[in-house]
Amino acid sequence: MTGYSRAQITLHWVIVGLISLQLGINDGVEAGFNDRMNHRAGPISAWAILHIAAGLTVLALAVVRLILRLTQGVPSPPTDNAALVTWSGHLTHFALYLIMFAMPATGAIAWFGFSEIAAGLHEWGRWVLTLLIALHVAGALAEHFLFGQDTLMRMFRTTPPKRND
Repeated sequence: MTGYSRAQITLHWVIVGLISLQLGINDGVEAGFNDRMNHRAGPISAWAILHIAAGLTVLALAVVRLILRLTQGVPSPPTDNAALVTWSGHLTHFALYLIMFAMPATGAIAWFGFSEIAAGLHEWGRWVLTLLIALHVAGALAEHFLFGQDTLMRMFRTTPPKRND
């Protein structure tokens, strides 16, 4: 496989957008959760509803993305990368998939199950997610600009550029 499919690329960027939204509207759902835990009845804010809906959508799309990854495969990393670069890329991708499943799960358990433990895990996961995103972006930029690899561009187009050898 030389490039990601259009579906894989689309899912990547839709999930990026939804996770960015999630990180930006976190305060609204926190306030709503605190109200629920303190038995303060009232309408659920639109921000909380949006956060929950977007989180569950990320979970559903992550399932589809994982299925596509397992059935269609993914392009191989560049063969001339150092083993540490390739290994860290695999580890970061594995951790990102794990967190894309863990965050919606802990958030749903916290909200619907009134679980402070799940809420604490969800909040901790937000920092882990932010770190993983930073590592993922830094790795992609380093491969592109420092190592001269075309890896980054695979998330923008379905086929690799033709090389004039």
